[in-house]
Amino acid sequence: MTIESILIDLKKQTSNPRLAGKTVRIGDQKISLRNKKYRVLAKYDATCQLCGLKPTEFEFIRNSKKNNRKVLFFYGYKNNLRTEMTIDHIIPHSKGGSNIHYNLTVLCSHCNTIKSNQPAEDVGLNMTGQYVCDTYHEEKLRKICKDYNKQLFKVVSLHGKPFIAENIDYAKKKFPGHQIELW
Repeated sequence: MTIESILIDLKKQTSNPRLAGKTVRIGDQKISLRNKKYRVLAKYDATCQLCGLKPTEFEFIRNSKKNNRKVLFFYGYKNNLRTEMTIDHIIPHSKGGSNIHYNLTVLCSHCNTIKSNQPAEDVGLNMTGQYVCDTYHEEKLRKICKDYNKQLFKVVSLHGKPFIAENIDYAKKKFPGHQIELW
Protein backbone atom coordinates (compact mmCIF):
# COMPACT_ATOMS: atom_id res chain seq x y z
CA MET A 1 0.00 0.00 0.00
CA THR A 2 1.22 3.48 -0.85
CA ILE A 3 0.34 6.86 0.65
CA GLU A 4 -1.54 7.70 -2.56
CA SER A 5 -3.64 4.52 -2.45
CA ILE A 6 -4.45 5.03 1.25
CA LEU A 7 -5.53 8.65 0.59
CA ILE A 8 -7.66 7.57 -2.41
CA ASP A 9 -9.36 4.90 -0.24
CA LEU A 10 -9.85 7.42 2.56
CA LYS A 11 -11.39 10.04 0.24
CA LYS A 12 -13.70 7.45 -1.31
CA GLN A 13 -14.90 6.17 2.08
CA THR A 14 -15.30 9.59 3.74
CA SER A 15 -17.20 11.07 0.79
CA ASN A 16 -20.01 8.52 1.18
CA PRO A 17 -22.49 9.93 3.77
CA ARG A 18 -23.98 6.47 4.34
CA LEU A 19 -20.64 5.29 5.78
CA ALA A 20 -20.35 8.05 8.42
CA GLY A 21 -19.77 6.42 11.80
CA LYS A 22 -19.24 2.97 10.27
CA THR A 23 -16.22 0.69 10.34
CA VAL A 24 -14.69 0.47 6.86
CA ARG A 25 -11.65 -0.99 5.14
CA ILE A 26 -8.81 1.30 4.19
CA GLY A 27 -6.25 -0.78 2.38
CA ASP A 28 -6.31 -4.08 4.26
CA GLN A 29 -7.16 -2.59 7.67
CA LYS A 30 -10.44 -1.78 9.42
CA ILE A 31 -10.93 1.73 10.83
CA SER A 32 -13.93 3.58 12.23
CA LEU A 33 -15.18 6.67 10.38
CA ARG A 34 -16.85 7.90 13.57
CA ASN A 35 -13.98 10.34 14.01
CA LYS A 36 -13.99 13.62 11.99
CA LYS A 37 -10.22 13.23 11.79
CA TYR A 38 -10.41 11.07 8.67
CA ARG A 39 -12.72 13.45 6.81
CA VAL A 40 -10.33 16.35 7.50
CA LEU A 41 -7.25 14.30 6.56
CA ALA A 42 -8.91 13.24 3.30
CA LYS A 43 -10.02 16.80 2.47
CA TYR A 44 -6.45 18.14 2.72
CA ASP A 45 -4.57 15.02 1.52
CA ALA A 46 -3.04 14.81 5.03
CA THR A 47 -0.84 17.78 4.07
CA CYS A 48 0.14 20.50 6.59
CA GLN A 49 -1.86 23.61 5.73
CA LEU A 50 0.80 25.94 7.16
CA CYS A 51 4.13 24.67 5.83
CA GLY A 52 2.90 22.35 3.06
CA LEU A 53 4.64 19.23 4.46
CA LYS A 54 3.26 16.15 2.70
CA PRO A 55 3.05 12.75 4.35
CA THR A 56 5.62 10.15 3.32
CA GLU A 57 4.62 7.36 5.72
CA PHE A 58 1.48 6.01 7.33
CA GLU A 59 0.84 3.60 10.16
CA PHE A 60 -2.14 1.72 11.52
CA ILE A 61 -2.04 1.53 15.33
CA ARG A 62 -4.43 -0.63 17.31
CA ASN A 63 -6.83 1.36 19.45
CA SER A 64 -6.36 0.05 22.98
CA LYS A 65 -10.05 0.58 23.79
CA LYS A 66 -11.44 -1.35 20.82
CA ASN A 67 -9.68 -4.57 19.88
CA ASN A 68 -10.73 -4.80 16.23
CA ARG A 69 -10.29 -1.20 15.19
CA LYS A 70 -7.11 0.57 14.28
CA VAL A 71 -6.28 4.26 14.06
CA LEU A 72 -4.58 5.62 10.93
CA PHE A 73 -1.67 8.04 11.37
CA PHE A 74 0.26 9.95 8.70
CA TYR A 75 3.85 11.18 9.06
CA GLY A 76 6.22 13.41 7.12
CA TYR A 77 9.84 14.38 7.69
CA LYS A 78 10.83 17.91 8.68
CA ASN A 79 14.50 18.66 9.39
CA ASN A 80 15.14 14.88 9.33
CA LEU A 81 12.66 14.33 12.18
CA ARG A 82 9.53 12.17 11.82
CA THR A 83 6.56 14.52 12.25
CA GLU A 84 2.96 13.41 12.78
CA MET A 85 0.19 15.07 10.79
CA THR A 86 -2.37 16.31 13.34
CA ILE A 87 -5.83 17.85 13.31
CA ASP A 88 -6.00 21.43 14.58
CA HIS A 89 -8.71 24.02 15.18
CA ILE A 90 -8.41 27.03 12.87
CA ILE A 91 -10.05 29.13 15.58
CA PRO A 92 -8.79 27.47 18.78
CA HIS A 93 -11.32 25.76 21.03
CA SER A 94 -10.06 27.93 23.90
CA LYS A 95 -10.95 31.06 21.87
CA GLY A 96 -14.51 29.94 21.09
CA GLY A 97 -13.83 27.78 18.02
CA SER A 98 -16.07 24.78 17.48
CA ASN A 99 -15.44 21.17 16.43
CA ILE A 100 -17.39 21.62 13.19
CA HIS A 101 -15.28 20.31 10.31
CA TYR A 102 -15.01 23.80 8.76
CA ASN A 103 -12.97 24.81 11.80
CA LEU A 104 -10.61 21.83 11.53
CA THR A 105 -7.49 21.58 9.40
CA VAL A 106 -4.34 19.47 9.10
CA LEU A 107 -1.07 20.69 10.61
CA CYS A 108 2.19 18.84 11.14
CA SER A 109 2.99 18.52 14.85
CA HIS A 110 5.80 21.08 14.46
CA CYS A 111 3.47 23.79 13.09
CA ASN A 112 0.78 22.80 15.59
CA THR A 113 3.24 23.37 18.46
CA ILE A 114 4.22 26.79 17.08
CA LYS A 115 0.60 27.80 16.49
CA SER A 116 -0.43 26.59 19.96
CA ASN A 117 -3.86 28.00 20.90
CA GLN A 118 -3.59 31.12 18.73
CA PRO A 119 -5.33 31.79 15.42
CA ALA A 120 -2.79 31.26 12.61
CA GLU A 121 -2.71 34.95 11.66
CA ASP A 122 -1.75 35.92 15.22
CA VAL A 123 1.52 33.98 15.03
CA GLY A 124 2.41 35.19 11.53
CA LEU A 125 1.43 32.01 9.67
CA ASN A 126 -0.75 31.91 6.57
CA MET A 127 -3.10 29.04 5.92
CA THR A 128 -2.65 27.47 2.47
CA GLY A 129 -6.08 25.77 2.50
CA GLN A 130 -9.34 27.43 1.55
CA TYR A 131 -12.40 26.92 3.72
CA VAL A 132 -15.34 27.04 1.38
CA CYS A 133 -18.84 26.03 2.45
CA ASP A 134 -20.28 23.77 -0.25
CA THR A 135 -23.94 23.99 -1.24
CA TYR A 136 -25.04 20.93 0.76
CA HIS A 137 -23.61 22.27 4.00
CA GLU A 138 -24.81 25.81 3.36
CA GLU A 139 -28.38 24.52 2.98
CA LYS A 140 -28.00 22.44 6.16
CA LEU A 141 -26.70 25.46 8.09
CA ARG A 142 -29.54 27.66 6.78
CA LYS A 143 -32.11 25.06 7.91
CA ILE A 144 -30.57 24.98 11.40
CA CYS A 145 -30.75 28.80 11.52
CA LYS A 146 -34.39 28.80 10.48
CA ASP A 147 -35.33 26.03 12.96
CA TYR A 148 -33.67 27.80 15.90
CA ASN A 149 -34.33 31.43 14.91
CA LYS A 150 -30.62 32.17 14.43
CA GLN A 151 -28.63 33.94 11.72
CA LEU A 152 -25.82 32.65 9.52
CA PHE A 153 -22.68 34.78 9.39
CA LYS A 154 -19.38 34.34 7.64
CA VAL A 155 -16.00 35.26 9.07
CA VAL A 156 -14.55 36.97 5.99
CA SER A 157 -11.01 37.19 7.37
CA LEU A 158 -11.01 33.40 7.90
CA HIS A 159 -11.83 32.44 4.28
CA GLY A 160 -15.59 32.81 4.82
CA LYS A 161 -15.87 30.33 7.71
CA PRO A 162 -19.59 29.89 8.47
CA PHE A 163 -20.80 30.75 11.97
CA ILE A 164 -24.27 30.59 13.52
CA ALA A 165 -25.24 33.23 16.08
CA GLU A 166 -28.26 35.06 17.45
CA ASN A 167 -27.05 38.44 16.20
CA ILE A 168 -24.04 40.27 14.74
CA ASP A 169 -22.91 41.56 18.16
CA TYR A 170 -22.59 38.01 19.49
CA ALA A 171 -20.69 36.95 16.33
CA LYS A 172 -18.26 39.87 16.71
CA LYS A 173 -17.76 39.00 20.38
CA LYS A 174 -16.89 35.39 19.43
CA PHE A 175 -14.42 36.50 16.71
CA PRO A 176 -12.83 39.72 18.02
CA GLY A 177 -10.79 41.57 15.41
CA HIS A 178 -12.24 39.57 12.49
CA GLN A 179 -14.45 40.89 9.70
CA ILE A 180 -17.96 39.40 10.08
CA GLU A 181 -20.74 39.58 7.47
CA LEU A 182 -24.28 38.28 7.32
CA TRP A 183 -24.36 35.34 4.89
